[in-house]
Amino acid sequence: MDKKAIEQKARAMAVEYFAIEEDIKFVPEETEIHDDDIATVVVYGHNKETKEKIFASMDYTNDFKVGSTGGW
Repeated sequence: MDKKAIEQKARAMAVEYFAIEEDIKFVPEETEIHDDDIATVVVYGHNKETKEKIFASMDYTNDFKVGSTGGW
């Protein structure tokens, strides 16, 4: 999977995760791929309603499973 495809899939998965798991309308802003020793992509964005900055980190070799979320 190329970088652009990873970013697109990660953004979609982050939006879906926040909608289902936390009832948040997530607006992705940027992505960061870490493939040095672990295959992780972080999607940064904000809550559409509160404007709070949040992120989702996921393993793109494991069906984009979200491993952690938080604020930044």
